[in-house]
Amino acid sequence: MFSNTKAALTRQLAFSLMLLSVVISCKDSSVGSGFVEESVIVVDTIYVSNFPMQSADAYSGKLSYSPVGKFDDPLFGELESFAFFRPDIDNSDSDSVLNESTILKLRLYVYQTIQYGDTLDNPSFSIYRVGSPWRGAAYKMSDEITLQDQVNKVGSFTLSEVDTTGFIDVELTGTWKEDYKTFYNNEEDDRDTTYQDNDFGLALLPDDGAERIVYLGLGSSSLMVFEPDTSSDTLYQAMLDWGFDFSRENETVADDHISLFSTLERFYTLDFTDEVSNLVNSNFVRAELVLTEDSLSMQESLEANEVRNEDLVMSLRLSSAVDIAYDLAFNSASSSGGYDSGDYRFNLTTLFNANIFGSTDIDNIYLYAHPSGGILGFNTFFGPTADKRDAPKLLIYRLESEE
Repeated sequence: MFSNTKAALTRQLAFSLMLLSVVISCKDSSVGSGFVEESVIVVDTIYVSNFPMQSADAYSGKLSYSPVGKFDDPLFGELESFAFFRPDIDNSDSDSVLNESTILKLRLYVYQTIQYGDTLDNPSFSIYRVGSPWRGAAYKMSDEITLQDQVNKVGSFTLSEVDTTGFIDVELTGTWKEDYKTFYNNEEDDRDTTYQDNDFGLALLPDDGAERIVYLGLGSSSLMVFEPDTSSDTLYQAMLDWGFDFSRENETVADDHISLFSTLERFYTLDFTDEVSNLVNSNFVRAELVLTEDSLSMQESLEANEVRNEDLVMSLRLSSAVDIAYDLAFNSASSSGGYDSGDYRFNLTTLFNANIFGSTDIDNIYLYAHPSGGILGFNTFFGPTADKRDAPKLLIYRLESEE
């Protein structure tokens, strides 16, 4: 939150609008026998060389998207992710009892338009029991869960089995199915607590050989409970909790590059205090940070049928939060980078004015790739040692009177 006063910003806005109107006015404008003094916009380029690197332990539970799969990205490394979830056990219908013939099916939603990796690959997935406790809202990428049994599957499917609406129904079997029925039929007062304390849900893992990552909508998925030939009486149990676990290793990104990952493994802290101190007595109207994407490396590192997330949101946020992972993921950015012909441009005008006309410190501005609800995104930019055309730069727009 900026600490500058509203009155000061209002005066600056009015002043900036007045000056800009002068810039775009006709050169031959005159009043009476005199002429209006005209101004032109001058752009100063300041090359940014200091990018202290940071890392945060990102949250990966109860997000909109849960990635599952594998892909060996030639640039960003070997990626692997699996999801885990726990269905509800609601039995508000007191007459409902699950018996030996009851069928349990996981109705899983898979996003159709978001993927990462080889679009021609048809990966297969297996479902296993989780063997350790976890809590989605608090789950971070450094956390770990164990599988109770990775030999006996609870269920399996291939991506090609997902229908055109994005759903697939997977029948669940084995000990988990029988235990779920027991928990459901329990009539004791501590039934729900007993279930949560003793059943840790299921995990969905990619099988060996997968070269594609897909995204699950576990908030839109459910457990279907019904008797044979009576699917019209199906009970749908929503997901109580869910999350995903992600790993990445062996990247080949150039060391002199600036790389941003939506997993918050890498982001940067910027300090523009000195640059802004030189603007106090100038007719400053706008400031932009410009980063140039290494588009050639991004494009040439993939085969024709391979894709990455193309909608990665690059952001700047002024923050002094203790839990920076939460702040960057769930709070609004101070500025988001607009993409223009290979460049990401971040408008810093409001932040700079907050310092000039208020008391907001700007020595802790985070440059990061927004986690975007669990969608995996990676990008790399030319660093300070690159050619002047591609190096990170601060553009300062000022008004100067024409001679």
